[in-house]
Formats: sequence, structure tokens, C-alpha cells
Amino acid sequence: MKKTRGIPLALLACLVLLSILASCSSTGTNTYSAYADIPGYLTKNQKAMIKSLSRLDSTGHLYELNYTQDYQLSGVVDMASGEAGVAITTYIRSLMSPNSRYKTPVIGYGSSCSAFFANAVNRDAILASNHDGANVDGAAVILHTSPVGGYRSVGLVDMGYMGITRATFFTARGQDMLLDTPFYTVSGMNEKGFAVASLDVTGASAQFEDTDLPNLPSFLVVRYLLDNVDSIDAAVDVLNGFDIVPDADGAVRHFIVADESGDAAVIEFVDGRISLIKAREEGGSLSVTNHFLTPGESEVRDGLWRKRMIDMGLAMNSSLSADNAMDILSSVRYSADYEKILESREEGRNPYDLANVGKITVWSVVYNVSRRSATLAMRENFANIYNFTI
Repeated sequence: MKKTRGIPLALLACLVLLSILASCSSTGTNTYSAYADIPGYLTKNQKAMIKSLSRLDSTGHLYELNYTQDYQLSGVVDMASGEAGVAITTYIRSLMSPNSRYKTPVIGYGSSCSAFFANAVNRDAILASNHDGANVDGAAVILHTSPVGGYRSVGLVDMGYMGITRATFFTARGQDMLLDTPFYTVSGMNEKGFAVASLDVTGASAQFEDTDLPNLPSFLVVRYLLDNVDSIDAAVDVLNGFDIVPDADGAVRHFIVADESGDAAVIEFVDGRISLIKAREEGGSLSVTNHFLTPGESEVRDGLWRKRMIDMGLAMNSSLSADNAMDILSSVRYSADYEKILESREEGRNPYDLANVGKITVWSVVYNVSRRSATLAMRENFANIYNFTI
């Protein structure tokens, strides 16, 4: 009889270790167990969708969700056409979770973001963006949507806009608020090769002019464009049909958009009209931070240092790729912002202690519009890159 040898103990230990590591990989693990407090009043389908959420990191800062419910965007936009501010967020809550006792707070977030567009050396269209914010210990969601009659897309949601931190993410309130995520998308890209990112803009008190057009709060612009447009021209046509109004917290935004034609534009709203700054008219690339690019419109030059750094990085990278696009974003991350470092020192705070500074680059994302793919770095950790598609 032939003898068989058992698996050596050392090899068995290695196999067990590998299986444990595999279960914790960044490709996504189901996070739901007894500590997830999903409200009992949600529908069966809503609960199933929330339970499909995947955690992508070991710290609980990044999740991925395939949003399978009808979020009724057209109804929200119709409601918004006659209302603004708190009434819209309240309506969204009542529509998404009718039995909920949790309300969306009005948050003065004050995000300080940076973005740019350029064509890579292989002619791929690249839209890159830093999202800076005060949700220092917050959670973000990579959100996939497939609206009926609209375009499939992937976007990034900062749960801080709904008052949710990492500590409250798995509470009943945090789970309930996941239903509202489509409306709080900060940036994204759709199946047609259209991408958009929103940025706060300062010095904008005279930005909006009330006309007879229906209102559209600026926080809904990203979602509306992702679902409905396939090009820069289409985005302009759509937005020309609205008065874009400030959010409930007074936040005013401008937007950088790109499409698969290899062009991009910054869209600003000045005295009731759209002001368009196109990449092809600016030498092929485009950068934007937190002040107006429209000539004569902004006395406040917030983010000018970051814009200059981006322009310098683009000038030095004639062979742009997704990797060095991320390097440019790293150079203007919040903790590297020269203006903020000086401000922190003047106020007696350690500028490199993110908890003391009170803000962080929540994420850095590079959308490859041509390939419908994206790379993501979380919380200024550029050594750990996540890849995702629509």
C-alpha cells in the first residue's frame, strides 16, 4: 500500500493565513453582522440593497454600493423647481424613507477642492479631482446607479454631507441615510463618457439671478447631469433650462465637466447666465479650485496657490498618465496646501495634524473618461490605490 504524506504544518499555517488575507482584500468584503443596525421600517428591497454594501478598506472609511432602488430624480427636480434649501432635503428624506424619523441636517461644510482636465499621452481624456472637507473621520461611498430611462454611472459620495461619520455609519441613522446617497454625489462619470466634479466657489454673493426658470439647487447638479447628459454641449443645454440656486447652507458651486471628445469645461453661473471656460480655448488643459475663472467675477482668490501648483504639474508632465495625474493631486492635497499651513501656524495649530486642522483631502480620484475607469486614493494615502469602473 502506497504511503501518503500529510500536509506539513508550516504549509498548512501559510494556507490558513492566505485564506484570511484573501477575505480582507480591497476588492470588497460584505460588512454586515450583528452590529449593523438596519431600521426595521425599510422595505425588503431596501434592506437587501443596503446589505449588499461592501467595505473596501480595513478602517471603515470607504464602501461600495450598487444602488438598485428608484430614487425618483424627476420628482425631486419637479419639487425643487418651486422650492429651495431645507424643503428639498426634507422632501428627499420623505421620498426615500417615508417612515424615517431621521432628518438630513443643514451642514456648512466649506469644502476646499481642486480639479483639472488634460489629455494623457495616449490621448485618453483625464478628469482628476481632490475632494477636501471637514469630515475628518468620515466615510465615503463609491456609488453605482442605473436609473430607469437614464445613463448608468459611478460616483463618489461624502457621507459627511448627511451628517454621517465613520462612527455613526452603522447606526440606524447611518444606514437609513444610505438611501439618499444618489442626491449627494460630489463627482462621477457615466456610461457615455461624460464626467463631472463639483467645487465650492467663494466670492459668489451675486452669482445667482432669479428668473422665471425652474430652480435647481446646486447640490443636485452632479446627479442630474450624470443621469441625463452625454456631452458638454448637452450639459450646457440642460442647465440653461434652470436657475441654479444656492444650497440650504448657502454653498455655491461651480463645475468641471469632460466628455469623450477630449474636451472639458468649467461651468460657472454669473448673473443668471452660464459662463463657460473650455479647455480647447485654454491650450488643451484646464484647472480649477475655489475662485471664479470668469474674468472680473471673483475678488476672493481662494485656492489660487493650488491652481498654480496644478498648472505647474501639468506643464512638467508632457506624458500625462493616471499615475502622474494622481501625483499632481497629491501635490495639492489639503495637508500640503501652503496657504492653509500658514493659516494654521498663525492660529497656533499644528498644520500637519489633521485632527487639529479640521479638514482633510477626503479622496483623490482620477477618472479616465475614454476608458470609463477610475483610480482612487483615500484620506491622503497615495500608497494605497483603488480601481473601479461603471
